[in-house]
Amino acid sequence: SLVPEQTVLVRRDRILAVGPANTLVPPSSAAVVDARGKYLIPGLWDMHVHTTDPSYFAFFVANGVTGIRDMGGGAPTTTDGCESIRADRLLAWRSRIEAGDLVGPRIVLSGPAASGSGAPTSLPVRTAHEAKAAVQSVRALGVDFVKVYEGIPLDAYLTLAAAAREAGLPLAGHVPAGTVGLLDAFRAGHRSVEHIRDALLLCFTDDPQELARFFADDGWSPDDVAWGRSTFAQCPAVIDALRKHDVWLTPTLVVERAKVAVDEASFVDDPRRARLPLSVRDAFAAYVRAKREQPPAERASERLWWRTQQQLVRRMSGGGAKILAGTDAACQGGLPGFSLHSELALLVEAGLSPLAALQSATLNPARYFAAEESSRLVAPAARADLLLLDANPLEDIANTRRIHALVLGGKLLLRADLDRLLDGGGLERGGK
Repeated sequence: SLVPEQTVLVRRDRILAVGPANTLVPPSSAAVVDARGKYLIPGLWDMHVHTTDPSYFAFFVANGVTGIRDMGGGAPTTTDGCESIRADRLLAWRSRIEAGDLVGPRIVLSGPAASGSGAPTSLPVRTAHEAKAAVQSVRALGVDFVKVYEGIPLDAYLTLAAAAREAGLPLAGHVPAGTVGLLDAFRAGHRSVEHIRDALLLCFTDDPQELARFFADDGWSPDDVAWGRSTFAQCPAVIDALRKHDVWLTPTLVVERAKVAVDEASFVDDPRRARLPLSVRDAFAAYVRAKREQPPAERASERLWWRTQQQLVRRMSGGGAKILAGTDAACQGGLPGFSLHSELALLVEAGLSPLAALQSATLNPARYFAAEESSRLVAPAARADLLLLDANPLEDIANTRRIHALVLGGKLLLRADLDRLLDGGGLERGGK
């Protein structure tokens, strides 16, 4: 809800006081921002990114993203944007940010993914022994959670979950398709489900006839349909678990939409992409070519899945599922920072209210992390990550893009400072 005509005092990296503007007077030494007619919200979180280059940090901050959850990888150098750089590099950048030597958001990270897919930069998890070893490796790196990827057998996954729980490390990521059921994952303590894959997608409706039309329109084989119907039967329990238990959904709609957006010149030719590393731009160009060369039936399937993913999010949100905003950052045409605003808009398009969409990037991340101040993000003692907007985001979610100023860990960045970050400049003369 809106609280009008307030003054917020910040000291160092914390909010000192919040109160009516006519009674709370800033000290004479304070830097004062006249925010009359503007709207103050908590800083935004992007809860699914892959960081491959430190240039991303400026893009995040300039777009009001004060926190990111890096979903892992182990790439030795900048990649296609869909896998994070090695954990030791990310940890070093995080240390520089925390020391004030580098402008950037708070970073929560996982390091290399636990995977049965055989990816060379992942931690192999095909047996119980490998599962325990993977958790030990993640813990030794000093990262914050265990990222799960594909191909992990159920027994190994359950051992991984138990070992992560014993180590005090949350488990998040993909629910391995074909080997681990959603309900098995929820019971094992899987904290957040990333993306909308087959098993979850089939919960887009409660109507068997609508489901049958989806199978027909998408050309599913009889064996696939049999699996799909069995999976669909579990959807009431899945929705109930997402509502009642400590399980979160990160739909990453912006990267899902990329599969159909490659047909739009405004998306493909976005000039802001020129600011990304060459390897990311080259990978995106190859992605666009591959998508445009798909046979017509495959392109039709991509469009069908996109419409169905939107319907799934609408149903999940309406059913009480807890939603987190995430973008995959620069993967498949994404733009770090900018894409979070697109994600919020897509969540509203899918059926969330502007308030619910805003909470997916503010209040919900705080609750996910069990932050002490999770229910009072603009209040005394809360961390001073604040975003000042020129217009009300509850009236139009696009107004999150209208950033007047940012407070990042207590440091004031005015619009000119944020523009310098976007232009590749430093903040020697900016930031209070």
